[in-house]
Amino acid sequence: MGLSIFSSVFSLLLLIFGAGSTDLLSMMSTSEYWQAKGQSPTTVELIADVEPSKVSGDVQKLVTDLGSPEFKTRDAAQKALARMGPDVVPLLKGATESKDAEVADAAKGIVASLTEHAKSRDMERLMAIRTLGERKEPSALAALKEAEKSKEPFVADYALRAVGQIEGHAVTPVDHRAELEKDVWLLPQDTGTVMQASATSWLGTIDIPTMLDRVGNTPVVGMPAPNKAQLEQQLSAGLIKVVERIGNVRIDGATLGVSAEVSNDSGWVVVLLRGQFDRPAVVAAIKSLAGEDAPLTREGGADVFTPEESTKIAFFDGCVMLVGSDSKETTETLFAATSKALASGQGELKANEKMAALLAGADRTGPLWAVSQVPAAIKKEDADLASFDTVMLATAVKNGSLTFSVTAKGSDAEQMKAASDKLEGEVADTVKEAKQLMAQVPPQFAATEQGEIAFMESLKFKTAGTTAVLSGEVSPSVIDALKSTLVTYAELVAPEITAAETAQPAEAPAGAAK
Repeated sequence: MGLSIFSSVFSLLLLIFGAGSTDLLSMMSTSEYWQAKGQSPTTVELIADVEPSKVSGDVQKLVTDLGSPEFKTRDAAQKALARMGPDVVPLLKGATESKDAEVADAAKGIVASLTEHAKSRDMERLMAIRTLGERKEPSALAALKEAEKSKEPFVADYALRAVGQIEGHAVTPVDHRAELEKDVWLLPQDTGTVMQASATSWLGTIDIPTMLDRVGNTPVVGMPAPNKAQLEQQLSAGLIKVVERIGNVRIDGATLGVSAEVSNDSGWVVVLLRGQFDRPAVVAAIKSLAGEDAPLTREGGADVFTPEESTKIAFFDGCVMLVGSDSKETTETLFAATSKALASGQGELKANEKMAALLAGADRTGPLWAVSQVPAAIKKEDADLASFDTVMLATAVKNGSLTFSVTAKGSDAEQMKAASDKLEGEVADTVKEAKQLMAQVPPQFAATEQGEIAFMESLKFKTAGTTAVLSGEVSPSVIDALKSTLVTYAELVAPEITAAETAQPAEAPAGAAK
């Protein structure tokens, strides 16, 4: 734990939740998906894919045949069950626990072979729904409206959006802020900082094709420029591999609490992530990646991953809880208390009168907000912040930009003014230096540098007595810089894709979705 948690968490939440309710599958174009699958589906085939999958045949009889004394019968049963695909896996759970060792071993083998692509049918169904919406196929309306009634993850949401595309009306995204409000009060009583982010899509579309539109023709130093078509193909293939293993994932919001006392070597953090995901599939993937000795346990109705003794990550249905601290004992205590709060819906933070008052006076209507009682360690380490008692962050979305204000309150007006003036001067000097260095910045990083300059130039400083306010905005140019940075990272992790190797972009199969 350390002081850097404030800036790192802010940056992460700003980027992730600016993307709105974008789920993993939505980051990929339908055309790239079908091309990767080697398919060019017709409308009739897509409508058929919208229908819920059904396992055909007598599964129980085939399971019984797994224990047949006849090899041909056992072999035929194994092949028949394997042909049913991932949808048969849940039906084989009993067989994997059979007292008949041969039946159990055979069932486990089938499950293992199907697990790697356990969600392929579910993902294909979602992409079929999305493709029909993009194609605006009126003949699909009946099947899509039936899918709107589905209780399966993501199906109803995808179908609702597709129907809206076909009928020509917009679908309003669900606002999860009212639900997230409850999570604030589930945090521990001695919380000193609270930060919350909700998905609002102020960053616009963040998907592979959109990001790659910002790839320039100038290569990263020492590397040839990647071919965008091939880079999209590789990134999409990797994404398909992930979602076919764990299913689709969407994060709706996050609530973070940090201890009142925090320093470079002490303190704790609790994070509650809300969203939609397939918990068993995610847990199975973690176990598979970490091996049989994976530190996974079942505690209080949750699957708990303990990567190190002072960190615990618990997977509940629709929620992931992360607890980390400077000691195993503190983590265990926090974990037990927060798990209890999640189960009961009643936490301890309301008993903290100072934090309750600070929260009551904060503007919590924006997509990202925070309140903090400035820790003593920060005051001691930074003389400029010594007079700061509380800090509040408020944000709002306006004309594609995220405006924000940071309000600090303290006890010494002169020190507050001096600290504000000093920071304003440092920002001005940084902007001046950055502009002078622009001519030396490699072209592929120019957009990022310009975005940073635009951001710093938007900062305004104001003091009134013992209150200091810093305001600014994250504008569309800064957003583009963020996206360009993401693409640069993609280039760096895919050096084998070069212009020489991929001179001609791959063409999509005839009939593939556009």
